[in-house]
Amino acid sequence: MTLSDVDSIVSLDLCLGKEDVARGILIKALAAEETRTAAIGELQMQATPPCKSSYCADMRQRLTKLQADPQVLSELRKYGRVLSFRVNEAAQFGGRPKEPQKAAVPVA
Repeated sequence: MTLSDVDSIVSLDLCLGKEDVARGILIKALAAEETRTAAIGELQMQATPPCKSSYCADMRQRLTKLQADPQVLSELRKYGRVLSFRVNEAAQFGGRPKEPQKAAVPVA
């Protein structure tokens, strides 16, 4: 398993309804130094747009349940913690921020 695989494997297992397998992958990733950073990132709270489908809501619920799993949190405490804020809460969805509008300057 590589650093980039953690998110993909966990997402796939959650999609397939294999929450126990996803839990095992996260615990294994936390224990391995080369995948620990990705696993810790997977457990952080994210600012995400509202779900527009039942599939999205179901996947978010499964991930939230996994993020609160006592076995996963026990392993996480050995190496890190869940931050008290959403890691991307200042990020804007939908691309670059709009340019500020310039004030009209009176012509003399």
